[in-house]
Amino acid sequence: FFMALFWSAWSFGQSFTADGINYQVTSATAPLTVSVASHGSFTGIATIPATVIYDNNTYSVTAIGDFAFQDTSLASITIPNSVISIGNYAFRRCRSLTSVSIGNSVTSIGVGAFFNCSGLASVTIPNSVTSIQESAFSNCTNLTSVTIGNSVTSIGILAFSDCTSLATVNCFVPNPIVIDFDVFQFTDLRACTLNVPTGSETAYKAARVWEFFNPIIGNLNNTPTDISLSASAINENVAANSTVGTFGSTDADAANTFTYTLVAGTGS
Repeated sequence: FFMALFWSAWSFGQSFTADGINYQVTSATAPLTVSVASHGSFTGIATIPATVIYDNNTYSVTAIGDFAFQDTSLASITIPNSVISIGNYAFRRCRSLTSVSIGNSVTSIGVGAFFNCSGLASVTIPNSVTSIQESAFSNCTNLTSVTIGNSVTSIGILAFSDCTSLATVNCFVPNPIVIDFDVFQFTDLRACTLNVPTGSETAYKAARVWEFFNPIIGNLNNTPTDISLSASAINENVAANSTVGTFGSTDADAANTFTYTLVAGTGS
């Protein structure tokens, strides 16, 4: 027991490098986890794996740590679905960064995470994200298109300030998020198209800050996330053409209707 406890305490916080990526152990007991750690320098493409092996143990990569790639020559980053948070200033001043792929489990984008990533032209924030923190994409002067997933509930001050090339925002959130006026400070919203879910345009046209986008168009449709059948079992010898259950779908667009087709085989 003492040896196991000693190994756990020693491993926690340990740093190591695998395939050119620096990591720090964040949990040395099950489940074993690491975060991507700070890089003094980095050039080119980084594809972060979902798991990494260290000292004969397999760790899940669950976070991009604070300052992870700050001030490096990173050109492209792919973040796996195992990652749940992007730390503060993780990619600050990565001016060579032109491509970002954020995994579908990230819930929070930290303070200044992509501050002054002047090479970034577009970004898609997945439906898993609930929080975009202060100055997250501030000073991304070549950013022309932003897609905001349907689960975002808060956007911090200056999050998209000084995004002087911003031309299109696709916001899948059905009801306008309450935001401060400086979220888009020095970004010309009068020359920026806001696309929102069908039926939400009236609410956005009346919402503080969002109302300044021009034009505001209700043309987005969220993809259903689940399908269900009201009955979990069917009795034997049910008469032909009897109703055995009702299909339903989980969809952020409450007014949508659906058509279902039964097909042979299995799937998901």
